[in-house]
Amino acid sequence: MVAKNTTGVTQNYETVITQPADLLNLHPGANGEKAVVRWTAPAAGYYRLEGRFQGIDIAGTSSSASIVQNGASIWINNINGFGTTATYDLVVQAGFGESIDFEVGYGSNNTYYNDSTGFAVNITPTTAPLPPSGIYNVVDDFNPNSNFMGAWRYGVRTAPTSPGSFTNYTNNGQPISGIRTWSMNSGGSCCTWVAKNTTGTTQNYYGVINHPADLLNLHPGANGEKATVRWIAPTSGTFRIVGRFEGIDLTGGVSTDVSILKNGAILLLRDVNGFGTVIPFDLTVQVNAGDVIDFAVGYGSNNAYFNDSTGLAAIISPTS
Repeated sequence: MVAKNTTGVTQNYETVITQPADLLNLHPGANGEKAVVRWTAPAAGYYRLEGRFQGIDIAGTSSSASIVQNGASIWINNINGFGTTATYDLVVQAGFGESIDFEVGYGSNNTYYNDSTGFAVNITPTTAPLPPSGIYNVVDDFNPNSNFMGAWRYGVRTAPTSPGSFTNYTNNGQPISGIRTWSMNSGGSCCTWVAKNTTGTTQNYYGVINHPADLLNLHPGANGEKATVRWIAPTSGTFRIVGRFEGIDLTGGVSTDVSILKNGAILLLRDVNGFGTVIPFDLTVQVNAGDVIDFAVGYGSNNAYFNDSTGLAAIISPTS
């Protein structure tokens, strides 16, 4: 259910629910059905979402709270206990008619009893988010919690040169200590995935991956799906793109194809063959606001995705 307290003061009801007047009450269903409030974008643009979820069942809320844009999670948290509050402050880009859902499920205990969860949100139009420096860094800007915030997206491409074949990853996690990931799999596990080493030093994991802290790890999928980082131009102008792809799998010897594309048109296409192989790039591109630049890693000419972890570094900066 979704319930509003219309009295203007906190109300206690059903013995256990304490609902402030500034919160809706979202309560999940017995079979895991999520209580949902959906917002539909009235116009294309950037929007700021500010609000909170809060446990309002005095018997002890145990629920899952999430924000979902067009079917992809952009924010997830757990509400464990009465009074527990999870706040959010996100900037998202939405097209006309796109939906953003605010959801409450019954949490990890798989029971819906005593799961009343308060919800509040303010949605206001805003401008494209710009980094303080005006420079976009694919590693430094990596967001482990939201795949719809700022200029970067993490996902998978299934067609080499079709920008429409890009699908945002829906799951995030930390499958290895210090390694934060996005993928299509539960807990953000491989493959495909995009992973950041958050430790500040080179990390060795899974026995074969040697992951420097200044690179993301892009690993392709078993059926040729390309692990992809997408940059969405926030403004029109000329931008310089500088960075490198690098083989970071020690044992099997990386064998991948790497590419940079603008709206599906290839700007760079090379092969990475072997651990330590580096493909540098330094490109200048003219973009319109909303154009997309994709950095993609596929499984290469051997059509096998084993041992194909490939590092990516990229800095995008306006030239004037």
